[in-house]
Amino acid sequence: MNIPDADPPEELCEKPRLAVLCEGGSICSNASHEASKGVVKGMVSTLSRDLRRRFHRVGVTTYERELVQSSEVTPERIEDFVRVLRRLLETRQHIIALVSTFHAPAYATAVSEAVPSENLQLDPPEGSRTHKSLILACASGTAEDNRTDAFSTFRDAVCLSSKPEMANRAGVVYQGRLFALPGLYRRGEPTTFESRFSSIARKQGEKWYFHERKPEQLPIGEEGEYHLDPSVQTFNLEDAAGQVVSSVEAARTGGLRGMVLRTSRGRDRQSRFKENEQVLGMLNAMAIPGILVGSQLQQSGGNGKHLHEPEAESPYSYISDGGAFTSTEARMLLSHWVSLFRDLHLDETREQAGFVSQMIEKHPFRN
Repeated sequence: MNIPDADPPEELCEKPRLAVLCEGGSICSNASHEASKGVVKGMVSTLSRDLRRRFHRVGVTTYERELVQSSEVTPERIEDFVRVLRRLLETRQHIIALVSTFHAPAYATAVSEAVPSENLQLDPPEGSRTHKSLILACASGTAEDNRTDAFSTFRDAVCLSSKPEMANRAGVVYQGRLFALPGLYRRGEPTTFESRFSSIARKQGEKWYFHERKPEQLPIGEEGEYHLDPSVQTFNLEDAAGQVVSSVEAARTGGLRGMVLRTSRGRDRQSRFKENEQVLGMLNAMAIPGILVGSQLQQSGGNGKHLHEPEAESPYSYISDGGAFTSTEARMLLSHWVSLFRDLHLDETREQAGFVSQMIEKHPFRN
């Protein structure tokens, strides 16, 4: 009787195993935009022998979940994605998650907020090549498009996962840059990414150059379940005040419990409030917890320091200053905080708004 070979325990393997989690998006899709595990296995088969030999095994998994395209990504799906990542980190040292390019900033924010930093901490024996890393990867085209970047991005993710400089780091790889998880900002078509924070690494030619370690290169989550309340929406204050108020009123009828307010008005955070005081006054009267953010990306400074604007003091009871958060970050954060209201017995909207303000104030990446 033939007995199949069993994988030895990972701690006994000289080489670590790499788990490739297929979540969805273009990087997992064929020319018909059908995402499948088979497409990803095809990319694995094109890896060079040198890359493959750096790992005991490169395993592809969907975790028995259907893959999704951008239009199918929901808060519930991102919650489930986070749960899967946490489970995989219990048994794997390297994880590459293939995600939707459109929703990459939302996935990145969720991972930063939900995965405890301890899940990526590993103190390997001296001389060992083992370490932990987590990379989200996405592409501008499908794996079957002409001149696609899906294959090169996937190879980059595998290459980065094998490097000791990647130890205890997490980021998003896209077109030759490895971005930190928080502060990711997507622009236009074709898609480009910018970030509030400096890159973890950049590719020049065939070599990757890593920058100094910084706090944003590790997730900051806590133990316990991670939830996102779907009743949070973003509203653009560039629209006429009456139109914004009507949109918020309609959303409140549908169960709105939190709002992110985005504006390009105001040279700094304090002037955001002054330049929008008419519409903010009307929105504040609705007694819905809200966060005011700018539409322009505020980048961090160099040498590990951040470019801090003066703290803005909100004149409103229900609307807080969102610091340097992008609108996507603010929406994901607020969605999670709203999900905590019931467990914390925050039944009054003024208490809820106070809680949101406190959470922003103590957030390590708010500036």
